[in-house]
Amino acid sequence: MSTLYLLTEGNYSDYCAICVFSTRELAEEYKAWLTHPGDKGIEEIELDPQNIAKARAGFRLWSVRMNRQGDSKTADETDAEGAFYDGDTYTSFCNSVASWGGHCWDIRERVGRVRVWARSREHAAKIVNEWRTIMVGTGNWPEEDA
Repeated sequence: MSTLYLLTEGNYSDYCAICVFSTRELAEEYKAWLTHPGDKGIEEIELDPQNIAKARAGFRLWSVRMNRQGDSKTADETDAEGAFYDGDTYTSFCNSVASWGGHCWDIRERVGRVRVWARSREHAAKIVNEWRTIMVGTGNWPEEDA
């Protein structure tokens, strides 16, 4: 797989890619030549990401909400938030319901939300339940009174 490096600027509706580079070094060099390099970022984009192969093999991206006891609240297919997601599961907590992508701890409902590649709703819930067991067993799931 190849990686491209985008020189970007702006946020939200002002966000844009300025140039595309084949190496980080070239992107850094070009950024240094700019008049205002501080407001520019460099992002890595994978060319032909592996999630295409996963989709071809029958996997879909699922968003599963599960509580500490292992009760699956929802398991829904998703695609927009995972278009460039290539891993097996997201593994970090956030402290808000409103998080973009990833795994989130919902403080109001006391559930973890995890996105996984799976073949079915049941398969997704099984993967997340295994992950939940590890998180609880290692003390990495937030306490109920958090």
